[in-house]
Amino acid sequence: MNSLADPGRPSPQGMICLESIGYSYSQGTPVFRDYSWLAERGDGWAVLGPSGCGKTTLLYLLAGLRFPTAGRVLIDGQLLRAHAHHRADPAGLWLAALGNRAPER
Repeated sequence: MNSLADPGRPSPQGMICLESIGYSYSQGTPVFRDYSWLAERGDGWAVLGPSGCGKTTLLYLLAGLRFPTAGRVLIDGQLLRAHAHHRADPAGLWLAALGNRAPER
C-alpha cells in the first residue's frame, strides 16, 4: 500500500493508522479535516475532549461503522472496508465483534 500524501512511499505499518482523514456529517461541518494518527501495537491512549468534539465519531471510524469522506483508515496496514453483510445488516457487525472477543479464563 502507498501513502496518500506520497504515493511512492509505503503506508505506515502501525496497528491503527488514520491517514489524512476527513469526515463531515450531513450538516457539512467538518468533524475531522486532514487528521492523521498512528498507534503502534502496545501503545496506550485515551480519547478526551468536550462534548461534540468528535470522540464518538473517531471510534465509529475505527470500528468501521462510518467511513471517512477523505483519507483512509488502516488496521495492521490493511485498508478498513465495509463488509457487505455489515452494510445490509448492521447487527452483523456486532455479531462479528462478539465472535472476536477474547476467550474467558
